[in-house]
Amino acid sequence: MGRKFLGKILIAIVVIIQIGLVSVFLFHEVFDLTSSNSAIYVLRSKTGGIEIKTDIVFDEASRIIFMLDATNVFNLFMKTVAVARDKPVLELTWNKKEGVGAVKEFREDGTMLSFSFSRFREGEGIPHGLFLGGELPYADTIERSSSGFGYYDGEKWFHIWCSANEGFSLSGSKEVVVPHQWKYLGSRVIKETTDKAIIESLHEKTLNGNKILMKRLASFRAGDDYFTLKVRITNASKNIILYGYAYGDEPWIGNFSSSEGDVGWYKGGLIKHEMYLSPLDYKYAGWWDYGNDAAGEMHNYTGYANFIEWVRPTPTYVYFSNIMDECCSESLPLNATFNRVINIVWLHQMLLPGESRDHVLAIGMAHIDPLINLPRKPEVRLD
Repeated sequence: MGRKFLGKILIAIVVIIQIGLVSVFLFHEVFDLTSSNSAIYVLRSKTGGIEIKTDIVFDEASRIIFMLDATNVFNLFMKTVAVARDKPVLELTWNKKEGVGAVKEFREDGTMLSFSFSRFREGEGIPHGLFLGGELPYADTIERSSSGFGYYDGEKWFHIWCSANEGFSLSGSKEVVVPHQWKYLGSRVIKETTDKAIIESLHEKTLNGNKILMKRLASFRAGDDYFTLKVRITNASKNIILYGYAYGDEPWIGNFSSSEGDVGWYKGGLIKHEMYLSPLDYKYAGWWDYGNDAAGEMHNYTGYANFIEWVRPTPTYVYFSNIMDECCSESLPLNATFNRVINIVWLHQMLLPGESRDHVLAIGMAHIDPLINLPRKPEVRLD
């Protein structure tokens, strides 16, 4: 009797587990519940009363009364899928109406990558569309190092890239358009599988009577330590325009909110001081959380590194600096506590009426090559 009873218990446990897995699968695939949208928050409203939301940012956490949270269930489900497939799997959470969301990659060894878009506040506004930055939903993780582009090593999150600093301007105008100032026209998911995800967002802005369109296309492939971003600028006016475009970041590589320990790197070695880098001679560069001895820092930081590759067109200039909009004093060490930056700038880009230009970047994580004691970026594929 004892063995039969024990057998029945084991069978019941297996059946319950199977029912649970099937239920999670159905909710994930049919109802589009993911590890980043499977919580309901009941909040104290700013105007009094109660507010119910399915997504909040960190700044709203103090208003939580209680929440119903299945985030861990779906995270565990996706990790189980990666282990069962013995290869990484992608999970996309995207709100087309608001133009916000995230891509998470679960790997079979328990590590993860996360990419969050338009989940940050910029001055007086919030961007919409494929602008990298901001934390994952509150229930997903309370570690801010997961924001923007984060890496989870199985125990904790590390920061790889932060909220990108982008600027667009027209010749003859002093106005610089930053992400939240672009009018959001909508977005769509072009491809969504466990192996690949492609998202597109559309934007417009009128400057000096000239209508400018911007299309952003982000592509992700399971197993890659990077994603590709194509920004298409189209002159929808009747005039010839000259524009400038800049993409930069103070990535706080390693730990969120601090540039300490960050030293620049490129194919030619380390960048310890403010410096212009020739975009003709070099096609990529990044930051390494290694410690800048020129700034008096020891080599006792996290060791994580990132990279950005300017695929096309060739920028006018690239620089490493302690200030986003200013460079360079090449005798000055990269020593800013918060603002060690890389900035990639295209100037005097001419477009005829109806003409477009694509700015293509690969943005990712690099790994340390022990033979040369320098970061090495992965080979970038654009297919």
